[in-house]
Amino acid sequence: MKAYVVNYSNGKFFLENGDELILKENEAYTLTGNVSNFREEKRQYLVCLSSEDKKKSLIQSGFKVEKIVDANTILEFEFGFGERIKGQGYSRKLRAKVLLLEDLYIQRKSDKKGDEDLHWQASPVVCQLVNLYLNKELLPSMQYQADSLNKFFAKTVQYVAGDKRSTACDVFHAFKIPEANNLVFDKREILIPIGNLRRAIALSYNKSSTDTLYREK
Repeated sequence: MKAYVVNYSNGKFFLENGDELILKENEAYTLTGNVSNFREEKRQYLVCLSSEDKKKSLIQSGFKVEKIVDANTILEFEFGFGERIKGQGYSRKLRAKVLLLEDLYIQRKSDKKGDEDLHWQASPVVCQLVNLYLNKELLPSMQYQADSLNKFFAKTVQYVAGDKRSTACDVFHAFKIPEANNLVFDKREILIPIGNLRRAIALSYNKSSTDTLYREK
């Protein structure tokens, strides 16, 4: 065991000589200090609406809505951060699994026809972290929640990568769902972006369209 006297500033630990103390990830440490220097952040639970109440609240807000994913479905997303390694991308890769605690709807204003993808936006939805994996290793974390996919993605970036990457994303491309009714011979689950589900809705509003769905592994 080894003990250090450090100052904590801007999310980092600094030794008395000004050098930064780097902690190894996924390890346990003992912290000592004045009681007033610590603040325990308890998990915040968000209010979830039933399927019927969720749809009703969106319609009352002036939106036309379509449900694309049921509550209790697990979505996934991933992103890289850290140093770029030639030919390999980023040095760190984060994969997250998130549980939808409400039905996921897409919404459009009444002045939009709905026959184009961009006519539809993701509605707010309460979701909760299931697991985080950093370079394929399970990362200990609290099961935090958010009330939209955008906010959940941003919270995950801040939690894992800090200021090492942008918190912005296109949720229809970033968040993926297991493809239904697929035959997976290599035992890898095939994931498709939830943008595919939005595309299907847009096509149903314009059946003459020749657009095709895209898929990703």
